[in-house]
Amino acid sequence: MKKSVIVSNAYENHDNPAAELVQCACTFDCKVEIEHDSVVVNAKSIMGLMAFNPVEGMTVNIITTGVDEEQAINAIEEFLCK
Repeated sequence: MKKSVIVSNAYENHDNPAAELVQCACTFDCKVEIEHDSVVVNAKSIMGLMAFNPVEGMTVNIITTGVDEEQAINAIEEFLCK
């Protein structure tokens, strides 16, 4: 699955957003990636997310592949946008 979202809450409610996003992604069995401007990072990789650094107003694609992909895409969207 693939869903485009605008990041609106990457830092407001999170003490360590990159680590917390990795923790969220790691609760799912499927592959979880985040894409922006042809750069794709594994959402389960702390180093990848720290380098990627999603910020408010950035449009990203959440890409999930696997058995629980729908639940994962919804959880990542909620993390980044709500």
